[in-house]
Amino acid sequence: MKIPLFRPAINRRDMQAVLETMVDDTLGPGQLSEQFILALLDFFDFEGGLAFREIRRLLDVLFQALGLEEGQGILLSPLLPRVYAETARQRGIPFDWVDVDARSGTVGANELETALAVSRDFSVAALFCDTALGFVPQLEVLAEQVPALVLDISKGCGARYDNAIVGAQADFLVLMLEEEDILTTGGGAAVLGRTRKQASGLSRASDAVSREVFLPDLNAALGIAQLKELPQRLHRRREVAEILQRSVMQSRHRLLVQPGEVQSVAYGLPVVVETGRSEVAAFAKKKGVETRPAFEGSIIDAYGAGKEIEESQDAGIVCSFQAVPNAASLWRQTLLFPLYPSLSGKHVQELSRLLVSLP
Repeated sequence: MKIPLFRPAINRRDMQAVLETMVDDTLGPGQLSEQFILALLDFFDFEGGLAFREIRRLLDVLFQALGLEEGQGILLSPLLPRVYAETARQRGIPFDWVDVDARSGTVGANELETALAVSRDFSVAALFCDTALGFVPQLEVLAEQVPALVLDISKGCGARYDNAIVGAQADFLVLMLEEEDILTTGGGAAVLGRTRKQASGLSRASDAVSREVFLPDLNAALGIAQLKELPQRLHRRREVAEILQRSVMQSRHRLLVQPGEVQSVAYGLPVVVETGRSEVAAFAKKKGVETRPAFEGSIIDAYGAGKEIEESQDAGIVCSFQAVPNAASLWRQTLLFPLYPSLSGKHVQELSRLLVSLP
């Protein structure tokens, strides 16, 4: 493909940091892993946290740290990665869905109010939502409505509000660190607690976890270097986004819109397709541009169901389209186009021309 959907933002400094770790005595979890967590805590102004090799182990620890009691459960955005619902079910934690705002893909105050008014057999102890494709929910409003707020900020890491990094209103932050995320360590995930109480909860929950499940120094070295370069890379993403967004506005399709005054993160270019999504994807492929459904791998992508539930679906996880119509509509219509710091000027021009002429 001439223009791939993603290309990891890794430069010589990143590679040098990893090489220096490879000649050290420690490749597994050690001092650099601790330094990486400290750097994240400083970046977000949180109290404590942990980094793991993979997200499922992280969620196990997080669910334990929440201290849910019998009769309590959680609300999940259907646009979260499917692993959230799968891990909750494996742990026997009751959960239900909260729809998203149709303009941004983030959980909105009205949608949360509607979800909280639903009669169910558990009380809501926490809301799990995310920075969907780089767009940030109105966290202050959401935090006022629920006992605990968990924000997956993987695709919105570095978003700013009133000259401050977004995230301070959440009780816990989850940061996936895979190659397609804004910040990558080549794999793994981190969880941060805002207060000492929440940080202590994470620490206690991880006491019984064996050392090898934590993020190795080899990966942490890349994360430290990436975090230092993040402001420059986000600036380049915004520059490219301004050009490509103008092109979409000249087409028959539309963009997602950031609510409030937040400076969102340009994670890819999500286009809400007003015609057939497959037709637009085929047109882009013919022109050498890779795309994919924007919410691929989400809960609704894996477990979404209309009136007729397919036999192949896990009966324990069913996300009804009727219960979350806005999320279902965005899942069907939104296509993700390339947008990353290393896009050349030539490729930006080619993408711009393509977006204007989308069928």
